[in-house]
Amino acid sequence: HYNSNEAAAEELSTAAKNAGAEHVSLVRADARKQKEIQRAVEQTADVHGYIDFLVVLFTQPFDPKAWNETDEKATEQAYANAFAIDVMGTKHAMDAAFPFLKKTKGSIINFSSSPVISGYSEGTAYSVAKAAVKQLTMDYAQKYGKFGIRINAIAPGWVPHGTEKKSELEEAKKSTPL
Repeated sequence: HYNSNEAAAEELSTAAKNAGAEHVSLVRADARKQKEIQRAVEQTADVHGYIDFLVVLFTQPFDPKAWNETDEKATEQAYANAFAIDVMGTKHAMDAAFPFLKKTKGSIINFSSSPVISGYSEGTAYSVAKAAVKQLTMDYAQKYGKFGIRINAIAPGWVPHGTEKKSELEEAKKSTPL
């Protein structure tokens, strides 16, 4: 699934196929729109015949201005965007995949983020939305666990996004073990 960058999605698809992935499909959908996510999940099930796992990685497009806002300056719109994409997108995807995962007793991996664990002074709307994804994951794990569906969240550390300063990249490398 991708929303806006078809070229990047095609590049990722090609890399996955070159690495040996046999079943790769691209479906355009907007995480904020439940019907589009439902269609993407159903299309994937139609193409492959089943769904046995779901990986959910939604995040709003990187905006350095919004990221550098502290909580006092973060706009209501920054929070609304973060929640609409990260939280509601994750909910939409899990709800859409549930009937398929129930049949296969599959699993879901949601992406939270390391600021949920360590805190962070910038990008508060992002951090709060990713904390909500973590909580949503725990709640859905209880809700869907009785059907044999495993749900977990991972919280990766800092990831380069192409707009960071060289000093930020060097600092991140020092604090990242791998």
